[in-house]
Amino acid sequence: MKASIALLESFSLVKSTTHDSFTIHSVVHTWARERLQITQKEKIIKKLLPVLNRVMSQENINRESPEWNSTEERRLLVHLNISVNF
Repeated sequence: MKASIALLESFSLVKSTTHDSFTIHSVVHTWARERLQITQKEKIIKKLLPVLNRVMSQENINRESPEWNSTEERRLLVHLNISVNF
């Protein structure tokens, strides 16, 4: 797996963010999403909805609270925006 990620990284298609996480270049992400069939999109949306529901059901955390995680918020908003455009 690490070798695969390293190869994709060498072409600037992905970027490692931590030892077990990476981000996909937005153009690659859009291209891959556009190639999906409607049934594949439906499967992804079915998996995404419970995750978004869990996040939205959490108690509101004040942004000035030490519990607030700005990185996690940005990651979730990106996925929410993508799901809206599916």
